[in-house]
Amino acid sequence: MIKDAERLVKFEGPGRDLTDVLFELDINEVRLVCEYDDDVIESALGIRFIAARGPADRDRAASFSYFVAIGTPEREILAREEFDLTIPFEGNRTRVVALEEIFPNIPLRPGRDGDDYLVYIGLQLTPDELQYNRENR
Repeated sequence: MIKDAERLVKFEGPGRDLTDVLFELDINEVRLVCEYDDDVIESALGIRFIAARGPADRDRAASFSYFVAIGTPEREILAREEFDLTIPFEGNRTRVVALEEIFPNIPLRPGRDGDDYLVYIGLQLTPDELQYNRENR
């Protein structure tokens, strides 16, 4: 996980008061299982999100985007994909845990193995959301 992109506090409008919070979201856990199949790494990636409904929320849902990127130890990004997700707050629930599963395949470059690749996971943040995270660790 990317430290600065594992949390999102989504506000309604420009205010930053507790009453302006639509929802708070955290990437709580990531599990990755990989298998080699000839020149491809087949993987199963499970990401657990925890969403908390804020006082400003009227939609009863947390809608957001997250990304998964494959890179090298030299920080060269080889592939990146963004995913959209909506977590509903059903009934009178104000806190929800959701599990997302994806199955990325990583083509192996000649002379490389699984140790030569890194998987980056994070929430897609605006510059203001990223700054908020850095200021409120």
